[in-house]
Amino acid sequence: MASRYDYRFYCRYHQTYCGHFDGCGGLPGDTPEAFEAAIRHSDNRTVDENMRCIGCSTEIRVKSVSIIVPGEQISWYGGCSADASYKHHAIVKKVKNTSGTCITMELVEFDRKGFIENIYKTEKTFNLRNDTIFLVQYQHSKYTAGDIVSRAESMLPENSTDPCKFGIYNPETNNCEHFATWCVVGKRQSFQTLQANWFTCNIG
Repeated sequence: MASRYDYRFYCRYHQTYCGHFDGCGGLPGDTPEAFEAAIRHSDNRTVDENMRCIGCSTEIRVKSVSIIVPGEQISWYGGCSADASYKHHAIVKKVKNTSGTCITMELVEFDRKGFIENIYKTEKTFNLRNDTIFLVQYQHSKYTAGDIVSRAESMLPENSTDPCKFGIYNPETNNCEHFATWCVVGKRQSFQTLQANWFTCNIG
């Protein structure tokens, strides 16, 4: 993981340190001077919409239940997908109980119940001895933890006259990661989709 001063965050999409924060600027050919200028601009703390990007975030493995709090975006392999190589994403609404390496959380997630995919409130328990879960940390989170939870809950069917307010599930354009990033940074973005599209265009 990059330190706070190593151009802030490692851009997972471009596989380099991104100093421009729009998901398109941190390219391997950029000069150190360009990165330094970007950092000085960032230090002025004038953050606009284009400075928030799923690529300019980092995932850390959760090793202690104490670091998980409401408003966090978490992910784990599998989830509602049959493909265990993909990560499922959710927003933590409430930490209900912790005991040793076990944690029980109330989550809001774009998930499947039966054959129906929608935004659901669920309860899940993880044991860090056996389960691998991650925190997604953004360089610039647009909303407070309370706002993130409120945004997630606003898309629950019971809180809207539209039972599919967030839209119909689509693995490429509207999946669980799109929902979670929308809650945090206000944009529907999926690093996994971007990465898959990049490999298709450049390798496939």
